[in-house]
Amino acid sequence: MDATSIWADACAILEKEMVRVSYETWIHDTLKPYSLIGDTLILECLNSLMLEMGVSRFTNQIQNAVNPASGRALKLEILCEGALVSRVRELEATVNGNTL
Repeated sequence: MDATSIWADACAILEKEMVRVSYETWIHDTLKPYSLIGDTLILECLNSLMLEMGVSRFTNQIQNAVNPASGRALKLEILCEGALVSRVRELEATVNGNTL
């Protein structure tokens, strides 16, 4: 499975569990799949304000939806544009056995 498939399945779970306005505001309209690197699913958040103000409140619930959606235990990282590229490089290097 790739990040997009996992996220689509996780969203189906979250949509059933959450109040509609919360799901649409903090999940559907704010997060998108970015990458699956090794055992880490990376989601991109619209902006840091959304991450700090709301998305962070749902991190455990998102994690609990991602694991059954993927069929395995994944680490979850939700990042905004500023930290995204450097963290992806770091994870890719780790998975590939390289050092930065």
